[in-house]
Amino acid sequence: MAGEVFGKEVQRMARRFAPLRLLLQGVEAVALLLFLGVAALLPEQAASRAGAAIVGRVGPRLSKSRHVRDNLRIALPEVDRQRLAQLEQGCWETLGAVLAEMPHLKRISDLSRKPPAVELRLAPGAEELIDRLQQGEAFVFATAHLANWELLPRLLAELGGRVAVIYTAQGNPFTDTLLQWLRSREGISYIGKRGGVRELIHAAREGQSLGMLVDLRSDEGEPIPFFGVPAMTSTVPARLAQMGKIPLVPVRTERLGPARFRVTVEAPIVPRDPTAPAQERARDMTEQLNERFAEWIRQRPSDWLCTKRRFPKNKKKRREEGASAPPNE
Repeated sequence: MAGEVFGKEVQRMARRFAPLRLLLQGVEAVALLLFLGVAALLPEQAASRAGAAIVGRVGPRLSKSRHVRDNLRIALPEVDRQRLAQLEQGCWETLGAVLAEMPHLKRISDLSRKPPAVELRLAPGAEELIDRLQQGEAFVFATAHLANWELLPRLLAELGGRVAVIYTAQGNPFTDTLLQWLRSREGISYIGKRGGVRELIHAAREGQSLGMLVDLRSDEGEPIPFFGVPAMTSTVPARLAQMGKIPLVPVRTERLGPARFRVTVEAPIVPRDPTAPAQERARDMTEQLNERFAEWIRQRPSDWLCTKRRFPKNKKKRREEGASAPPNE
């Protein structure tokens, strides 16, 4: 982020010269620390509003915001330019709110509050999942970068479960350490994205559920339809569910207001053809998961954090060319 503020030339120099890179990383870490420090001093709802307002103004001006526009344009081709700009800003507001809510996650996830900040729902077919979680059964909980994706591990721990969260470390080690400190809680462990399937299976066998964010592009994945576009998607959640005989459970988080949410635990996803080869079953389960995510995003697109390119470049260009072509062509 600091590199974007100072320009591309500074970013290129930082990649070549370690002292400059460390300086930029330090600036970024200090800025984040100040942001989180102020957020911690505010009540959670005020912090959420302030974070959304600040990042909502800054984000659309960053070069990274082109990915937000491209992803939304491909996912929602019917949206006009004015609405697209509103959704783009909304995505950045979502990020700002999530960051500002991080110092308040303990209070937000406290289900004993009256009234609670989180409305927990169990969809048909999921009524017994919480009881099974409390009894030590492991699940693969799959969710997307919607509303507040930092909330789910806290809720699972609050409900009495143990969860291993698969995450990708920040490129800046200073901000990564700070964010991991805020995320830390008893009952939650973190496994690096490159930790390996064996480590994940071991965690599940030890009674830990697996928390996974799987709506972003995975270059190690497979082309699975997402909004009707073949997009590289990780099949790891589905493969883990099959290998460990663990239910694959989609979880949806919706923002009801500043620091207020609805979390819906859905029925486990199962292959439509249980007799198909393992690889085909994994693809089928992943396709169902993508369909679920797309449905959620269509309903609340500005809740989706999509600051990285999600769709193939050539498909994006074809859509853009089609949108700019004369009506009679």
